[in-house]
Amino acid sequence: MYWYLKALKQYAHFKGRANRKEFWMFFLFQNIFYASFFVIGVSVSYLSSLDDIPMWLQITLIGITWLLSVYIVGTIIPTIAITVRRLHDAGKSGIWFYFPFAVTLLFVVARKFVDIQPLMTGYGVFSIMFGCLLFVFLLQESVNDESESE
Repeated sequence: MYWYLKALKQYAHFKGRANRKEFWMFFLFQNIFYASFFVIGVSVSYLSSLDDIPMWLQITLIGITWLLSVYIVGTIIPTIAITVRRLHDAGKSGIWFYFPFAVTLLFVVARKFVDIQPLMTGYGVFSIMFGCLLFVFLLQESVNDESESE
């Protein structure tokens, strides 16, 4: 939990480094929270489909849903920040984080102007390739930079 809170405290700190342990512990807790929120979300969905639930339960379910939404939106920037810092620690530029999204956006925009239907399966492949490349970068060991230690 220490690593998760440390990443949240460095909310928008995109410079510097995050070692592998810091990064993966953050993502472990992040995924534990997302899994619990998913279970709560499914429960909320099920309970809201029932016909005769009391008003206090409806209000509670709406509150929980809003709380989950705020959490998800609130952790987007720390997630991006720790990923960029991890890429820096692996000796890569933080811009690598954006490549899977850029490829997807490029094909979505191009689809508006050009008939690229034959290439549509290609954009998914490119996004997955860049996503896998990003994952490999995140798995790499730290790069020792002598200039930072002096």
